[in-house]
Order: sequence, then C-alpha cells, then structure tokens
Amino acid sequence: MKIVVYEYFTSGALLNRDFSSELAHEGDEMLQAVINDMLSNTSFQPTVIRDARLPPLNNINNIRVDSVSAYQQAWQQCLEEETRFLLIAPETEGVLASLATQVLNAGRQLLGTSPKTTALCTNKLECSQKLASTDISTIPTQTAENWLAQPAFLGALICKPIDGAGCVDTYLFESEIAAAHYLHQCSHHQRQTIIVQPFISGTPMSLSVFFADKPHILSCNQQIITGNNQLTYEGSIVNLPFPNALTKVQATTMLTKLRSLLPELWGFVGVDLIVNEDEYWIVDINPRLTTSFNQLSQLETSPAQRLFNALAENEFKVSND
Repeated sequence: MKIVVYEYFTSGALLNRDFSSELAHEGDEMLQAVINDMLSNTSFQPTVIRDARLPPLNNINNIRVDSVSAYQQAWQQCLEEETRFLLIAPETEGVLASLATQVLNAGRQLLGTSPKTTALCTNKLECSQKLASTDISTIPTQTAENWLAQPAFLGALICKPIDGAGCVDTYLFESEIAAAHYLHQCSHHQRQTIIVQPFISGTPMSLSVFFADKPHILSCNQQIITGNNQLTYEGSIVNLPFPNALTKVQATTMLTKLRSLLPELWGFVGVDLIVNEDEYWIVDINPRLTTSFNQLSQLETSPAQRLFNALAENEFKVSND
C-alpha cells in the first residue's frame, strides 16, 4: 500500500530560509520512527520528499530536492500521482492546515484531522473556549490584550503564543505584576497573538491517541519541561501507568467526549494535560504525530499498524470542511 509520509522540516520546504538543525533533527527523528515502524510492521510502501542537504532514507522512495522550485514541483507531483498522505508539520502559521487543505483539494486521502478542526486546535484560545462549552476540563484562557484590560485570573501565570507548539516562547511568571510588566513591553500586535493562562501546579502529561471510528489510547506519557521563567520541552517518558486522577477508563471517556465535540479529529493526535492528585486539565490538542510516538514501536505498540488496519477497514472519513 503506497503512502506519502510528509515531514515539513526535512522536505525541502525551507530551502530558501535559514536551516534549523534542531527542528530538522526533531522532524527527522519522527519521520524515521514512522518509516521504520511502517517497514517493520506493515506493507506500506512510503515515499518522502527529502531535502538534498540530508541523507536519503533507506528502503523507501526518496524524492530529493535541492531548491524551492524543485520542492514545489515534487509536492505537486505527489498530489497528482499519489493517493494517501500522512502529514507531519507544525500547526504554527497555519502550515499543517494549509497542507491538509491542499491534499483534500487534490482529491487525495488525508490520513489525519480535517483542516477546519486542525485550525481550531491550533488556536489555543478558540480551542479552550470550545472545550469550556462542555464538561471537558480545560485551562481558562484570555488573549494578553483582554487579560490586561480585564484579568479573569491572577497569581502565577503562563504566557505563550496562541498557535505555538511545544514550549516555544512559553513563559512562567510568579505573579500578575510580573506578567503584566512583560506584556506591556510587547507591541499591540504581539499582545493579540499571546494568550494568558493561570499556572496550575501538577505533572505535565500527554496521551498518544489514534482516532478512527473511536479513540484508541496508544500510551500515557509524562512530559519533561524545564526552566524557571522561560520553559523548555525536553521530551517525554513514554508508556507510563495512568495516574489516579485520570484512569484509563476516565481518559477513554474524556476522549470519546472530545471526539463527539470534534468529529473531524482523525488519525494520530497528542493530547497534552496537567494532572495533579485530584484533577486533570487539557492544555493542548495536537492534531498530528508528536515526539512521544517515536518510542511506541520500540515498546511493541505499532502506530503504523493501527493506521494500516484503519485503512484496511475503511475507517477514515475525513472531509474538507
């Protein structure tokens, strides 16, 4: 079964920009983990678009590109000739939603969340408001501009981009005074793209999930986040026991409610959480593969096999909504 596995940072899409070795390394790790899982556990025949500055991947079809025009030609060629697409790309600046739209507009099969739902999950304010309209526990959120005008919460606060990924430009302030001082130094435009949330003490965790006809939890993970003021995501400890405040049964119930709320949530999804002894809160919904998936095939859990089985059973019904 042929499939295009597209990874943004290693695809050559950035050949006309400064090359970020850190992001390319992280993207390449995810890409290679997926490819190795596919080759070991399924009959997928992957194709990748590959930045010529990186070595080709073994045992698959590499389309090597050395310029932006060559990349664009390769991407269009895939859209014209291939059928199935698994996208690994950042939500920031609408990159993932744009790629998903192009796949669906070409009449191809998107093995992931619809563009509209991806855009909703990308916007942390809108996503928080959507979750808050139900009984799914999430963290209260305001734009920086609105918080400065009329704060809905005080004390220790988190400030971060409205469409950020990981902990990029994420700051923890011990008081509303310190947060306000930081935000007043930002421009009016910047304050419209920053959200403010109350800091909730607990363990940062995530669920690696595969959504098809119903959600399947692949692993429960603990995220490693360091820093006192500017926070940094250092990776995850994968496949841990579920905490008392969020048992597997409770997590499955929560994800089923989430799927009812967002019916176009499909494929691989990472759900970030804060969990303490008594409660949990959803922090982010990442409608794509995350780095936590990298270790699963090493633990006898094959995400690729889950995807292959869903395709074989015709469980994917993503629409261009």
